[in-house]
This record gives sequence, C-alpha cells and structure tokens, in this order.
Amino acid sequence: MPEKTTPEKVEAPNKDNEQNLSDKDKLRQLADEKRRIAAKKRRRKKIVKWSILTVLLLAIAGGIAYGVYNLFFIEEEIPDQTAFSYRGPFQSSISGYGQVKANRTEAVTVMARGELLELFVEEGSTVMVGEPLYRVDDTAVREAILTKEDELNALQASLDAIYEKLASLDIHAPFKGKLLDVRVSVGDVVSEGSEIATLVDDSRMRLKMYFSYGYENDIKQGQTARVSIPATMSVVSGKVDRIEKVRKVTQEGTVLFAVDIVLDNPGALTEGMEAIAELTASDGSLITPAESGVLEYNRTEKITSAASGKVVSMDMVEYYDYNSGALLCRLEGISYDEQIETLNEQMGLKTEEIAELQAQLDAFNATAPISGTVMSIAAQVGQVLEPGTAVLTISDTSSMTVEINIDERNINNIKVGMGAELRQDTAEGSNFFFGMVESVALEGKYDYGYAYFPAVISIQGGEGLYAGSSIYYNIVSSSKDDCILVPIQAVKYTESGTCVFVKAEEPPEGAIELPEGIVPDGYYAVPVVTGIGDTSVVEIVEGIEEGVELFLQPGIDPNQGGGIYY
Repeated sequence: MPEKTTPEKVEAPNKDNEQNLSDKDKLRQLADEKRRIAAKKRRRKKIVKWSILTVLLLAIAGGIAYGVYNLFFIEEEIPDQTAFSYRGPFQSSISGYGQVKANRTEAVTVMARGELLELFVEEGSTVMVGEPLYRVDDTAVREAILTKEDELNALQASLDAIYEKLASLDIHAPFKGKLLDVRVSVGDVVSEGSEIATLVDDSRMRLKMYFSYGYENDIKQGQTARVSIPATMSVVSGKVDRIEKVRKVTQEGTVLFAVDIVLDNPGALTEGMEAIAELTASDGSLITPAESGVLEYNRTEKITSAASGKVVSMDMVEYYDYNSGALLCRLEGISYDEQIETLNEQMGLKTEEIAELQAQLDAFNATAPISGTVMSIAAQVGQVLEPGTAVLTISDTSSMTVEINIDERNINNIKVGMGAELRQDTAEGSNFFFGMVESVALEGKYDYGYAYFPAVISIQGGEGLYAGSSIYYNIVSSSKDDCILVPIQAVKYTESGTCVFVKAEEPPEGAIELPEGIVPDGYYAVPVVTGIGDTSVVEIVEGIEEGVELFLQPGIDPNQGGGIYY
C-alpha cells in the first residue's frame, strides 16, 4: 500500500531573520519552498498509480492461471446420456418450401418476322380462350401462302393428268354406234393422240339444206320435212332440227340460209347419199331448197389414244354396232409409278409448307390459347419481331400447384392423394391453404451430391397466391394415436438385429448377449421391433414398455484421460 502522506509543514520565519532579509529575498525564498512541496506531491501520485496497475495485472494473471488449472488439471465426470421410453400419439410429417406455379402456362410466340401493329391486352389482363391478343403485319405470309397454293394446284393437275392417262389405257366406245376405219391390231405400239378407229351414229341421218330467205318466216324448228333419196328411190320423213341464219349467195345472186334436218335411218341409208328435202308452208304451198344435199351420220367421232402404249387386246370390228361404254381396246402403257411417287412427295412437302405458313398467320393475329391472366408482355407496338419471339405469357391462375422436391430418404412415405398444409408468410401476416399431393415422380434426379424426387401439390382455393412465389408445405405421412416412443438415438443396429440398451441392475426379460465392448456397463441389449418414425422419434412395436431408461450416447470418464467410455 502506498505510504500515507501529510501536508508539509512550513515554518514561519523568525523575527530576527525577517529583520535582516530584504523584501525581495523574502519573496524568492517563499517561491522556492512552494515548488519543493509541489514536486514532492507529484512523486507520491505516480507511486499510487503504479501500485494500482500492479494490483490489477496480478488479479488478471491469477484468473487466467485459475482457468488454465481448472481446464487441464481438474477432472469432472460427465454421465451417460439416457432417455425414458414413453407412451403417446405420433405424427410423422415431411415439410419444406416449394414454388407456386400456375396449373397451366402458355407462351404465345410469333412464327415469322413482322411488325407488331396492335396489342389488345396488358399485363394483368384477364382473357378468355380465343380472345384476340395482338396483330402483326402479315402481308408477306399471306402472299407466300397464295404462291404455295398455286404451286400445289399445279402439282395436283399434273397428277390428275397422269391418272387420266392411266385410265385411258382402256379405250371405250363414247356412244352407241357403228365402228369404222379400224387402224390398229394387237401388238401395235401407239403414241398419245394416235387415231385408232372411227365411231358413227347411223341410227339417224342428218341433211343440210339451203333455202331462200324468202322462206325465212315459213320454216320453223320441229317442222316436218319430206326427204327424197334417189339412190334408194325412197322417201323418208324428217324434222327440222336447227336453223342457221347464214348468208350463202348463189351464182344467180340468191341469198340462202341453212336448215339441218334429222331423219331416222331405216337401215339402208349411209353417209354421202344425195337427198333433197321439201317443206310445206302454212298456206299449203311447197317449199323447195335451192339445191340438193348429201346425207351425213348424225354423230361422228374419231377414237384416239389418250396415252402411249402397246395394244394388248382389242374388240374392234368394222361396221359392227357397239353399245356406249363397250371396251374396244386395251393398252399396256409405260410405268408412271415413279412420276406419281415424285408428285405425291412434292405435294406433301408443299402441303406442309402451307400448313406452317398458316400457323404463322394464325400466330400473327394470335388469340388466347387458354383462359387466364396475362402474366408478362415482352414486346412493344412498332417493334419488328423475329421468328420465335415470345410476345406474351398467359397463366391459368384459377388453379395453382406447388412444385416440391422430396428427399430420397422420405420418398417411400409420400403417396398421391395425401393432404398437405400450406403456409405463405407475407408482410401482412401468414395465409394458410390446403392442398393434395397430385403426382410424385417415379425417377429421381441427382444434384449437388444427393438424390431427390420432384412432386406436385394441387392447391384448393389458391386465391391470393402468385405464380413464382415460395410457400411452406407440411405433409403428414403417417400417424398413430397410442404407441411406445423412444428417441431415434436409442435404437441400435447390431449383428443380432435392432436393439435398445436398457439400464437395469439385472438382465431384463428378452435381453441378449452381444460381443464384448458393444453394450456399455450397466446396460443390457434388448431386441425390439420398430414401427413408424421420423428423424427424431421411433415407435417401438415390440420389445419394451413405457418408462424404461435407455442408453443414448456415452459420457466422459476422467480416469480414461477424458475419452468416451462404455
């Protein structure tokens, strides 16, 4: 302790000295005395400060020494950790966070380059399926569709022409008539357009007569005519079939018009016979033509080959009568299979091109593919959009889902149809929802060293949830009202099966012997049958009852140098 100090005593000068000293010397003597006293006080204060500091340092050093001593030299025994089995309800659940998703989301994209002319919706708009969304300049695509359609029609026309040629290899009589002038035989090779015979309808004959325009008003269509044929010395009845107001002028300057008269052939008439027809006027007078004419067949047609080929069979006999549609000749044509295949391939490609362009056209003036809410718009009016550009996204928010990942250790406890409690925390508080496990992936995914299985929870009444937000889920995988429960650390897996180590003075019922060093002193191994459980608690179905003290983990033995012991 510092030495206690007392104020320095100043002696008063004696009177004899005062008489001998001057006033100036007196003042100097008094100042020196004061300085001596002040210096002595400062030395004493410094001694006090160093004394206090020394005490503090000694106290700190003593505390540290005491802690080190307790740490390294004082031995304390830590007992084993145990727990008691107990009876109660058990509920196993799997929880975590998932992401809210709309049940269905569709991105609307453009398929071809074009300028965005109009937007009919905005972010947050509610749309119905089929409702117009936007309009893009589609002039180029429409013109391309028209061009492709013209090309497709040309290919179809070429294909139709080939099929017509194939069909024309069988040559049929176009009408009922007599065959004349047959020009081919079996084995002949004919080219397209070759004349092979002539078919005539000689059941009726036709006669062209010229009359003066003076009889113009006396001759009517359907009027009866009396036809004289000098070659057969016969007279046949006919009718006016057609009147042609031509202007044929004779050498004498008479202007004539033509009248076609049709008459039945009794069988003896043929083309080229001279004939003359006379008509009767309304007043009974005879109307005669300016000159005679010659008979012609009622119908004559040259039969030609519509395709090239070789005559492989025929039924053509001159002057023989054939019914309409009778097979006259059959050709074996060149193979058109390659041409047909090529045309069909080209038409298929062209059809696909048109379909793609039509899809582009539909995307230009897009309509909502689903009913829902416009979640985002990624384009602006006036922007030139490239193919594949997503213009907007629509989500069906009427039903929401939660995408979660189930750890591989819990996948066997999750089944479709299980209920799920959902909670979303907001600044205003927590909102609670109910859901159901809708699907669980059968194949896991591996990421960052562990496997997980994607699953989906459907939400009932998800109003107020936003797609993309996170949400807490809790799925009750199993539950039981009355069971024996123990901490999961109490369950030991040994070579003799699943056991618990029971603390007891004597071996309990069912205890078994295990190799030395496995069961701690004071405990006995009892086999058990486990039931439901989770990562902290396990049900004991058989083996022990409630209230049994069980070994969890060892304590510390100071006699073993602080190590773990049994």
